Amino acid sequence: MPSLDFEKACKNVLLKIGAAVVKKAKEESPIKSGLLRRSITMDTSNINNLEVKIGVTTSAPYAEYVHEGTGIHGKHKTPIVPKKKKALKTPYGYRKSVKGQKPNKFLERAAEKVLNENVIRSALKESEKEFADAIVKAIKSSLVSKK
Repeated sequence: MPSLDFEKACKNVLLKIGAAVVKKAKEESPIKSGLLRRSITMDTSNINNLEVKIGVTTSAPYAEYVHEGTGIHGKHKTPIVPKKKKALKTPYGYRKSVKGQKPNKFLERAAEKVLNENVIRSALKESEKEFADAIVKAIKSSLVSKK
């Protein structure tokens, strides 16, 4: 069973990496009103299981459509058509159907860039002393002195 100090060091590394991904995702996300960018967060509710999640809060319900695409580019792979009218009103006039929006995988790009920028190595390097201290403490506490 890992020591509490070792777990704390692991959590700190995860938090540093998670913060780097959030920062990069905000840089990578498209910006119109800023709501999508502001809604990118890190969920640390499961940090005790050494897990963090990076995602978008419900304040930007359209985030999935931006990230995954819509219409022929989305999960259904079909054009967008009107449900009740004969045509859709678009900024370019009325259309019987539209292709939809191509996916903008800003979260995936952010994670990939963080991995490629050696952020993990940097976070580990910054926590090197913390890990070393935790290991030394664990070794010392496992030694049994005979009297």
